[in-house]
Amino acid sequence: MGYFIRANISDDVLAKIQGYLWGRLPSVGLFNSPLTVTFSWGVPRSGTYNTYGVDVPRLKHATALKSDSATSTWADFNVQLGIKNSYLEAQVIDETFEFPRSFSVAAVQVLVEASRQGKKIYNIDSNNASIFFNEAKLGSELQAGMRAFINAGYIVTAPAEKVSTRNWTAEGYIATDPQTGSGAYIVGTGANGAEAAVCEEKTEPLVRAIKDILLTLMILAMIAALIAAGVWLGGVIGGVAGGLAGAGGTTSLAQLMAAFGLTALVFSSQSAVAASKCGTDKCHRGTIQAQGLDISANGNTVSKGWAQPTPFTVAEGLAMMTRIEGRLTPSQLSARTGYFAAAKAWISSLPPNGICGGGPTRSFGPNPADKDHVKKEIRVDIKVYSGEAFAN
Repeated sequence: MGYFIRANISDDVLAKIQGYLWGRLPSVGLFNSPLTVTFSWGVPRSGTYNTYGVDVPRLKHATALKSDSATSTWADFNVQLGIKNSYLEAQVIDETFEFPRSFSVAAVQVLVEASRQGKKIYNIDSNNASIFFNEAKLGSELQAGMRAFINAGYIVTAPAEKVSTRNWTAEGYIATDPQTGSGAYIVGTGANGAEAAVCEEKTEPLVRAIKDILLTLMILAMIAALIAAGVWLGGVIGGVAGGLAGAGGTTSLAQLMAAFGLTALVFSSQSAVAASKCGTDKCHRGTIQAQGLDISANGNTVSKGWAQPTPFTVAEGLAMMTRIEGRLTPSQLSARTGYFAAAKAWISSLPPNGICGGGPTRSFGPNPADKDHVKKEIRVDIKVYSGEAFAN
């Protein structure tokens, strides 16, 4: 529901800006937590859930010109919707499960990160496909999918190799019909969507009640306005019928995403585990909590945690504390203002490699003379269970 609500509202905003009448047609999306099976000598021995997936193979709409004043062609308009909704597939996972920003990967993020790293991004059709595939260092299954689209007359936009960031390694492409602007946004081995992985393995599906999820309508509306103003993906739209393109073709999309902090800091189930000073632990886990008897719900606690295959950074820790502060009432926050400040100062003062998990809980609370706060157990706690935290 979170995905389709966001897609519908932002599509409608973009349509109105560009002079189109718009309506959603029956569409299909798969939102899942697939089972990862461990085999021994060909026999399934155990199964765990450690990934989330969004796959929207059919996102249909109907459009009509409201007047002769449309600011883009119908095909360009459809491409704009597609790229926005590809980004949204990854964002909705992050927001629903309160992951750090850019925890999930979609096809758009692969291209943005490739552009940011100066990698060549190619617009591929039947005229230059053989040149591209001679140079490509991509998985055979992904290449087979790309060839199928090219043979069907689509323009495929992709880097020639996998793209890596601190958190993930991924491959992907966009296949666009030059006549209609419709397309497929493929990441990994064929999902027309996004995925994220957590390093905790659970024997129950990874689920979460969809509650208190605020729609990011302001950001989506601003993105739509920037798109309408021409801040756009020149290499995909303007160069969709062109030949081989350099990385400059996606610079404007990178700038657009960066304007909102929407970088490709996301990872998939193919992500590599980052090296850590804290030994071989592959899961970096911990919690930050606001505690006290003045908080009536959830065991007198407002808590957020992390579980990821890369060290938890100072920036992530400070952002998590800000989110916790935002969930407190004014009086609850006022009682802990000094404690949050002390916790943030402590995090920021740690060595560059941060600290290792397994140590005692670090509490920031009242001095003994503040009998009211002591009685109400008002404090801020930080607990690092495993791995490395607050790396800078």
